[in-house]
Order: sequence, then structure tokens, then C-alpha cells
Amino acid sequence: MGKIMTLEVVQEHKIESQAQAKSLRDKIAWQKMEMLSLDSIIVEWLETLSERTKVNYKSGISKLTELGIINPFISLQSFSLVNHDAAIDRIKQLPDLKETTKQARAALYISFTRYLSRRFKGMFSKATPSREGNEKTFFRVHEKVVTEAMNLQQWTAFFEELEKLNIRDALIGKIALQGGKRIREVLSLHSEQIDWKKREITFHQSKTRGVSKQTIITYSESIMKQLKDLLGEGEGYLFITTTGNVVMLTQISRNFARAGKAAKIPFKVTPHVLRASAVTYLKQQGFSDSDIMKITGHSSGEMIRAYDKSERADNPTKRVNLVM
Repeated sequence: MGKIMTLEVVQEHKIESQAQAKSLRDKIAWQKMEMLSLDSIIVEWLETLSERTKVNYKSGISKLTELGIINPFISLQSFSLVNHDAAIDRIKQLPDLKETTKQARAALYISFTRYLSRRFKGMFSKATPSREGNEKTFFRVHEKVVTEAMNLQQWTAFFEELEKLNIRDALIGKIALQGGKRIREVLSLHSEQIDWKKREITFHQSKTRGVSKQTIITYSESIMKQLKDLLGEGEGYLFITTTGNVVMLTQISRNFARAGKAAKIPFKVTPHVLRASAVTYLKQQGFSDSDIMKITGHSSGEMIRAYDKSERADNPTKRVNLVM
């Protein structure tokens, strides 16, 4: 699309203004869109996504196709004429689907139209989520985080089993648990982020709107020794395979699940379970939301409170009488 407006085209059509150039560009783009199938652009879009998102969105596209909300066999030109906001409304009104699934499908659709809008420079109108009252497209479904959390006894047994499978993966898990970190943050660690004397690791969290956040986590001498033994005198990424590639999340997830099963944890242990376990434990120990935020990097106390798994009745009124 970027090569359409060549010098020859400009001279041939005697373009004398930016407005004329835009008009001609749109006309040529419109004609080309008639020759492109929506299916081919979907494939192109999926390739721009991370592996995990690509798998999820590919499945979601198939479901929306089955439901008749997306027709991959029409031309791109025809798809540009679709009322995308109405399509989002249809997705939210689908029966027999959980609200979380509806929101995931809506997010997929919106993401795709945003890609098309960028790719074809405004020729597509983007689907926009509703923000009005009960008609909101996106809202929190669960007041609390639904991810299960392990207690101290459970994660001790979990790490014992994980060390039997892979010592390196166990170390990754321990680093994640101590700092309440996402596994991807641990897998992306670089030797420059370690202060061996202070036993500290600085984590860089990429945030939206170009804002970057750092958290500094202190580790035990034992953990730092294990890390030193693993890294040796080398530099670069901390966790790499024998072929020199960064350890993949899929391997970690697989070994976590196996170790959890061997340790008889009553739910599937995923990488996020460690983050949930850290926050839940710190809440139970009485640490303030602001202190926990300094560890995990959560941006608000509300996000921390979502991990509070105590009963509603377990509050200060059981211990304090303001009136007699």
C-alpha cells in the first residue's frame, strides 16, 4: 500500500495538492481492497501477534465465523462497509456464552479493526467498545481474582517436586514467587539487572502510554548462590536453553503443572498461581497494599485487594467495638 503513490503516478494524474493526492490514494486503495480477501488479511494480522495470543485469536476467529459474525470469504472492501459497532453488540448478546468469553471475542474483533485502520490508513472505521451504563462492552466480571493461590506448605511441596523435574525451572519459580512477578518478567531477566552485593534484582515492567516502572526485589543468600552457580562468569539473559535461546513459557507451564500434580496440589499450578500466592500470602501477613505494590508493581490498591481471599465477615468489627 505504501508504494502506490509513486512519482510516475503523481505525474500521470497531474497531482498538484495534498488533497488530490489523498483522494487518488484512497481511490487506488479502495480498488485494491476489492481484490483482497478478508481471510488473507486475517492471516497477515495473526502473524503480528505473540504466539499465545495468535493461538487464542485464531480459535476466536473460527468461532465468530461459525456464528456468522465474520465471513472470511468476502472482500476487504465489503468488510469495510460492515457496521463494526453492531458486530460488537451481536457478540455481547450471544446466548450460552460466559461473559468473560464474550468480552474476549469482542476484544479480538476490536483489535482486528484497529489493525485494519492502521494498515489501510483510515479506510476502515474501528469498532469502539460501549462505555455506557449497563451496556458497557468491558467490565470486571469477578470482584476477586479467580486464580487459585497456594499456601506456604503447598508451595514448599511444589518446589520439592519441581526441583526433581528441572532445577532451573524451580529457581525461576522461586524468583517469581519472592517478588510476586509474572513469569515473563523473570524469563526476560538480564545479568545487568542483578546487584550481587545487595542481593537485589531490578525488574523492568513495560507499561502502557510509554511509562516504564521498576521494582527492586531482595533475595536470600541461598537464591543468589543458586543464580550465581547457574550464570557462572557469563553475561546476558539468565535463563537460556542449551541451544542459547531464552527459556520458553510453554516449558515452564508444562513443568509447573506436572510438579503441582506430583505435589498433590488440589488445582492446576500455572505460572500466575505463584504471583497470586505471593500477593495472597502478603495480604494474610498484614502487609499494606502500598507495601505489596512496591513488590509486585501493581498500579493500584484495588488490584491488590482483588487477591484478598478472606471472608467478608472477617473484618475489624470482629475485633473492635466502636460503640457499647
